[in-house]
Amino acid sequence: MKLTESLKETLRQLYITDGLSSAEVARRLRTSESTALRLLHQSGVAVRHSGWLGGTYLSSDGYVNVLRPGHPMANVKGYVKRSILNWEEANQQPWPIDREPHHKNLDKLDDRADNVVPLTHSEHARVHAELKRADRLKPLP
Repeated sequence: MKLTESLKETLRQLYITDGLSSAEVARRLRTSESTALRLLHQSGVAVRHSGWLGGTYLSSDGYVNVLRPGHPMANVKGYVKRSILNWEEANQQPWPIDREPHHKNLDKLDDRADNVVPLTHSEHARVHAELKRADRLKPLP
């Protein structure tokens, strides 16, 4: 199978955008999985390893991240915080580029759109500093 620009685009669409496995891509292209993997590699597509979890992971800072290559808020590996994606969908507008998500109930896993507020970094730091100060001022039982 010859690798053309059209085939490269099809591979990217199936594997990256649609999230199909290499075996599913092979079936769609009516070829072997090894050929599909070779073509993906030749197209410059980063092939997922056997520990692939569907494009979602929990980052070390406690946020759920979703694979969305090309999204304006994607990190260098193409992942976006799920809270941002949920907020965008609910509000039918793009997330403000200069903002970061604040979870009103402080639960970073609760990514419901009504629990997420876009704040600048300084606003976000101030909110958490005030919460920390208020917590220290609580009387002991």
